Amino acid sequence: MSIKAKKLSLIRLFGAALILISLFSSLFLDFFVLDNWLLFLFIIFFNIPWMILSFGLKFEINYIRNNLLKILIILGIFSMVMVITGIIIDILTSILFIAVLVSNFLLLICWHYSPSIYKKEKLWALIGGVSYVILTIIFILNTLIYLFGILTGLIPLLLLSLGIFLILSIELIMKRKGLLNYV
Repeated sequence: MSIKAKKLSLIRLFGAALILISLFSSLFLDFFVLDNWLLFLFIIFFNIPWMILSFGLKFEINYIRNNLLKILIILGIFSMVMVITGIIIDILTSILFIAVLVSNFLLLICWHYSPSIYKKEKLWALIGGVSYVILTIIFILNTLIYLFGILTGLIPLLLLSLGIFLILSIELIMKRKGLLNYV
């Protein structure tokens, strides 16, 4: 890989880091959106295993790769129990609780697949990012803007947009120069 390609790849990596920071800022702001510390703990306990799985798959940890089906089944059951329990705890904010869970999960999917060179995985990253933006605008953004003002309320969306823009624009530059080919 040439020096030019390495520099451009670092910018792609920085875009993925911005998406990850967007995920963490979104998780932090969820505490204020839900206004219930128990539901916030459920959000954290829901997301941590999925994040560990995503990091494990990114860094190609053999144990996770070899037992992926078992881990997915266990995480799926655990996630369903967390969602049902969260709904039972506070029925009044259950729609907001589910919207926050799903939006954070979509943002995790966007981060996981964003630096990929595979077309299908890149499509999943874009679908996750766009779906996150739509869910956030519909269910969460009004509360964030009301609590923190427009700038703080938009931080996760701005970081996500900047990260996706950096990744896609650098990939277009690399593709035009023949430094990147999608698989």
